Amino acid sequence: MKQGEKELGVVVSVDSDEAVVGMYNVTNGASYFIDGEEINGIKVGAYAILKQGRNRIVVTVLSEKVRDQLNTINSKEFDNRFHAQSIQRIVRVKSQGVIKEGQFSVTSSTVPMVGNVLVSASSEDIAAIFSRGVDEEKSVTIGRSLMENQPIRIPINDFFASHIGIFGNTGSGKSNTLHKLYLELFSSPYGNAALGKAFLRLLILTVSMEAEKYLESIK
Repeated sequence: MKQGEKELGVVVSVDSDEAVVGMYNVTNGASYFIDGEEINGIKVGAYAILKQGRNRIVVTVLSEKVRDQLNTINSKEFDNRFHAQSIQRIVRVKSQGVIKEGQFSVTSSTVPMVGNVLVSASSEDIAAIFSRGVDEEKSVTIGRSLMENQPIRIPINDFFASHIGIFGNTGSGKSNTLHKLYLELFSSPYGNAALGKAFLRLLILTVSMEAEKYLESIK
């Protein structure tokens, strides 16, 4: 376990790449602090980690509910009310990949198992998930994730050395996305080298004049 890492629950059942986790007490905070770092709590849509040996299985939270352990429908004293001492929080998670030796990869070879312990994803985990091994100095940032506010980077050599297709409905942001990609490229440390290449040619075919304002911003 990483230093200061807090165990939040344990896997109690598994169905393919999904698992049900029984949460420990007092684990329903939106966030909490460990060693001065604010860590996101377990909530629907968030990333979390299942610990399985040296592997850290990356999961997303699909749903959550509470189970009343005292007031069952068979109880004569059932009063249809939840109490802090009687309920247990249950969350369902889905495997997305695994972090091994600091690198995230999408794989189906490592799946949750009963007994795996659930912990919150640290800032290092989130960075590994979104960077996917992309070197910050050799990449461009095209945006941030909505929930984690994590930079989304793409590798310059792998991306711009191949053909690019951007598809979408009218007004969905195709031109804006293309503008963002090349603005980030030309603003990067590799921008001058890219613009200085004798073979670099930028040809834009458009039925509107919206491309003109984008070209002005990258001159």
